[in-house]
Amino acid sequence: MSKLNIDQKTIKDLLISKKSDFLIPDYQRPYAWTDEECETLWNDIFTFAFPNDDYTLFDSDNDEYFLGPIVTFKNGENKLEIIDGQQRLTTIMLLLRAFYSKFDYMKDSQSVKTRETIAKCIWKTDEFESPDINQLKIDSQVASDNDKEEFLEILREGITTDLQKSKYAKNYAFFQEKINKLVNEYPSYTAYMATRILRSGELTKKIMTLTSVHEQKDLKRNVYATNRVKSSNENLLYIVDTVNEAISRKCKITFQYTDYSPAKRKILRNDGEVYTLSPFALFWNQDYYYVVGYSEKHGNISNFRADRICNIELTDEKAAKRPKDFSLARYSQQIFEMYDGDTVKVKLECSNHLMKYVVDRFGEKVKTEIATEDTFYAYPEVALSPNFYSWVFKFAGEIRIKSPNKAVAEISTMAQKMIIAESI
Repeated sequence: MSKLNIDQKTIKDLLISKKSDFLIPDYQRPYAWTDEECETLWNDIFTFAFPNDDYTLFDSDNDEYFLGPIVTFKNGENKLEIIDGQQRLTTIMLLLRAFYSKFDYMKDSQSVKTRETIAKCIWKTDEFESPDINQLKIDSQVASDNDKEEFLEILREGITTDLQKSKYAKNYAFFQEKINKLVNEYPSYTAYMATRILRSGELTKKIMTLTSVHEQKDLKRNVYATNRVKSSNENLLYIVDTVNEAISRKCKITFQYTDYSPAKRKILRNDGEVYTLSPFALFWNQDYYYVVGYSEKHGNISNFRADRICNIELTDEKAAKRPKDFSLARYSQQIFEMYDGDTVKVKLECSNHLMKYVVDRFGEKVKTEIATEDTFYAYPEVALSPNFYSWVFKFAGEIRIKSPNKAVAEISTMAQKMIIAESI
């Protein structure tokens, strides 16, 4: 099996290294974090840095905060292409830039030293370790992100204007406001919070790089990107590596698969049935990896969420051949692709046995609550698009849109048109 180079690094070690030259590649999606995610990040870091609101209770030898994985590989230009973790790393860069700007007005030795450290995390340094403000440590090539230049400009200049309406600008302003409030309420804490984000043994990142050019090509060939990747499953990297190895060796894999109970607890599907699959490819879509291949149980090409796979094993049995007329791009469009639409929070009433489908679609963090003995409410953020409405329709009334009124009206109109078309 190919080896994955998995290191635990602090934010400081990750960013300050001279080898750190990050690139958000063109296949990634635009920056999407809102003030809700930024609020959660800020509160988590504050709680970590100041237990019980007391900076003296922090244990620098043992306290750790795991932000999440950053998955990269070194491309032909020696840049670290970000496969997973783009949203988090972008947000951390905005947060550090906001601290850097604030420290410009603070002259105590702790703030000055922390500002110097942050500078080496944002900008590349020369041979004398001096930051070069003309060379950022991160760049973006996201084709669909019209605001990426605004992100880079904020990192360079540290200011925003009222004309800037991007999520980058809004989140940067959010962090500026939070830092100003921190200085007013806890004036002696500011440098501690920034340095506890950076320092060793506290904010931990996992970096995955492929160990050879050959393995990089294998991963890029076997993984088809339709959107972004993110999963909380700690075994995910092992699962992905096993699938990638099976594709390269053209052998089958076996695994068990998990579902969700109405209480949103993971349970083994079909009492722990073992599935056999000839994997063709990995897809990245809507925050998750999917494994696509020929399923012996279903007798057709099927897809499985990688983070719901457990007890995966390689077999010595030769995999079924991929049909000559099978197109990965066409399959992704049919199964995964989203269409443009307004992004809103909707209220759905769902039959209890559909919890697994709601979690699959919107993630484990989607807010849910009991509605009746047989149903629950879900409150996902969605694009009001044909793809979303078709997803609702396929459950034949067992998922109902309760709000907003616009969504209720649109799906009602679609249903009415279907009835009229059928009667003609």
